[in-house]
Amino acid sequence: MFLKNCIAATAALVLANGVALAQDEAQNLDDVLDQAEKSAEQALQEGEEAVEDMAENMDAAADEMAGDAEGAAAEAGQAAEAADEAAEGEAGAAVAQAGDGSGQAIAIAESPFSYTYFGAGYVIGDINGEDDSGYQVYGSYAVTNSVFIQARFTSLESDDKLTIGSVSDERSIDEYRVGVGVNVPVRDSVDAIASVAYFDAETEYGASETDTDGYGISAGLRAMRGDKLELNASLTHIDTEADNDTELLLGGRYYQTPKLSFGISYDRSDDDGVDRYLLDARMNF
Repeated sequence: MFLKNCIAATAALVLANGVALAQDEAQNLDDVLDQAEKSAEQALQEGEEAVEDMAENMDAAADEMAGDAEGAAAEAGQAAEAADEAAEGEAGAAVAQAGDGSGQAIAIAESPFSYTYFGAGYVIGDINGEDDSGYQVYGSYAVTNSVFIQARFTSLESDDKLTIGSVSDERSIDEYRVGVGVNVPVRDSVDAIASVAYFDAETEYGASETDTDGYGISAGLRAMRGDKLELNASLTHIDTEADNDTELLLGGRYYQTPKLSFGISYDRSDDDGVDRYLLDARMNF
């Protein structure tokens, strides 16, 4: 009995010690868990702080990079503006140099002559030794700065009756010219002119009447000598049904005003035996 009680007491003591030990281990485990939880919370907080610091650093770096980019863009803009200014300066210098080096080209950009005008005059001359006189009206219209159209009408009568065979009568000639031409400034006071025109001439003598037409190509020059005097010359080749002919015209013109002028010209055609003088007045528009 005593032995049984001893064994029971010993077992109870061992069980009590095991329970106490288990309680201690449980307390230790709770402490470990608390410590682990605190460590985890601390690690989480440190991680959050690290992430926030990293985000702030990334923002700062992004702002710095944006500032650098803006600075680079501003420098590029300034460089572009400087390049544009340099290019404009070089272009202006080139234009100025061109103006200084080829002043004639700038000076002759506009013709000093008017190609829109109307004129009328008195014609005297002879055809194959027979004296003629009459009048001439003419005009020109500038379509553009370098293209013009022109027209001319001349009416002549022989001063005396002509006797051909058994017929003795006065001779009358009406001439028409209509054409188009171009004018090109070649110097500051000189224009080169080229034109093509249609010709028609009606001649009456006694009861007979003849009509001759054809085309002419002309080339010439107009030159100003000062502000008042104009000199002009032209050479015209005429191709008609009857034959071919070449006319030489020399003339001068005095400008009373920029619009009103008076002129004299000499027209000679060897093949047709024609010599004529024209005294005229012209109004520019």
